[in-house]
Amino acid sequence: MRRMEPAYREIEDIMSHTRLSALAIIIAPCVFLYTAWGSGFWRCTFAVLFGIAAGLFIFGVVYGIGAIQIRWRVSRISKRHLSMDSKLSTRDAFALRELVHDGVEKPTLVQVIDLRSDKDRQLEEKALANGIHDPKLDLLVAELIQLGRNRKLLSDKPGGDFNDRCRSVRGIEIAKQLYEIGGYEMMQIAYYRFTKTMPGDPASELNYVFDGVGGWMA
Repeated sequence: MRRMEPAYREIEDIMSHTRLSALAIIIAPCVFLYTAWGSGFWRCTFAVLFGIAAGLFIFGVVYGIGAIQIRWRVSRISKRHLSMDSKLSTRDAFALRELVHDGVEKPTLVQVIDLRSDKDRQLEEKALANGIHDPKLDLLVAELIQLGRNRKLLSDKPGGDFNDRCRSVRGIEIAKQLYEIGGYEMMQIAYYRFTKTMPGDPASELNYVFDGVGGWMA
């Protein structure tokens, strides 16, 4: 799970604005035709052509600026990830080097490298050790575990206890309640406790049920 970074949101906003600017190709000719209406066929034709050219120019400018902004933000994200990779422990770095050698994946034992922050790791350790006591949290986690045991987190088809994305309606409600109680961190704690009792597929299903609540991304 992960929260969407502000840089990713900015990229999505830029792409949305770029797509909207394409409307200028339609709107501009209409505006020019309106201003030239009643002035004769050729003048109206010229107005439409000029409007199309103006719309294409506006779209091209917005598209070019958007492409530059996206490239700059992608470069910034890449640099941040490289900086995070440079902080890997010697053991993890050795494992990563063993996984990829000369561009070929080695068919050997794969070691999972944990790239989470120290805060997230400590939060998981504290949650799994039951170092966080909250009656509401305990009840909600127990209900999630019951949903997982009854295979009621996800469904093959929508309807009834499941929304149009085949996710448990009650599971989503619990996710929202957890977020209201303690924000994203409380959702993490509930997720860690759930995975301790219900690892494997149920944990993956809960991850998908939480998707979209409080910035949670599956």
